[in-house]
Amino acid sequence: NTAASQGGCLGESDGSAGATATRVDNLSSWIGQNVAEPAATFREYHGGTTGIGGFDLADPRDQAVPFDYDHTGKLDHLVMYRPGTGRIWIVKHNANGTFSAVFSSATGIAGYDLKSDADRIVAFDYDHSGKHDHLLLYRPGAKRVLILKHGSGTTFTGVYSSTTAGIGGFDVGDPRDQILAFDYGHTGKLD
Repeated sequence: NTAASQGGCLGESDGSAGATATRVDNLSSWIGQNVAEPAATFREYHGGTTGIGGFDLADPRDQAVPFDYDHTGKLDHLVMYRPGTGRIWIVKHNANGTFSAVFSSATGIAGYDLKSDADRIVAFDYDHSGKHDHLLLYRPGAKRVLILKHGSGTTFTGVYSSTTAGIGGFDVGDPRDQILAFDYGHTGKLD
C-alpha cells in the first residue's frame, strides 16, 4: 500500500480511510522467467561439536583467523585463540579432511600473553611476498602492537614491537580501535 490515509488508524479520527494499493502477486511468473536463481550452493566440509584441531571453541570470545603458516601462499591454517586467557592454537587442514594442531600454547605466543579480552590477531603480508605469513597482534586501548614472523618449527620472532605508540602513527589507544589488512597499492597483496 502507498499513500495510506490515517482515518481510523490507531484511534485517529481525522482523515479518510482510503489507501492506494498496487498488486505485485501477478509479477512472480515474470520475475521467475527474467531473474536467475543464485547458483551458489554450500556444503559442510567439517563439522562437529568438540571444536577443531584440539581447540574446543567452548567460549564466546573464541576467534579464528586464516593463516599461511608454512609460507606456501595458501591460507591453509587457522589461528584459533581465546582473548583474555592466553590460549592460542594453530591448526592445519589435513588431506583426509581432519584438522590437527601444529602449534598450541596456554601462555600466548612469542612473549605476547593474550591476557586481555581486547586482544586481536590479523594475518597479513608484511614483506610484500604475496603470502599472509605474518601475524599482527594488538591490544586496542593499550597502544600495544607486535608483528610476528613464523620461522622454522614452532618458532616465531618479532619483526615489529611497540608497547606505547601503536603502529604507523596510529596509536591503538582507544578500546574501539581495529586493524585490518588490505591492498592499498592495488598489487593483489594484503600488505
